[in-house]
Amino acid sequence: MVAQLGGINTRLRTFEGSVNRMEATVAGQVRELGALLEVLGVRCNGTAERKRAAFFNAIGITLMAH
Repeated sequence: MVAQLGGINTRLRTFEGSVNRMEATVAGQVRELGALLEVLGVRCNGTAERKRAAFFNAIGITLMAH
């Protein structure tokens, strides 16, 4: 029983580390997207979803202009 709990605890810590790495990756991608929006001249101080929408809107406008 104690060995099983130790194994479960190890797996939970591994999972937690995995989640933390994913969160860091997403946060980095959101920062990069914000920087790209800034380069495109798009202002967006919203959530990641709003930044994505603003990005694709800016790309669509750019493509239609050419």
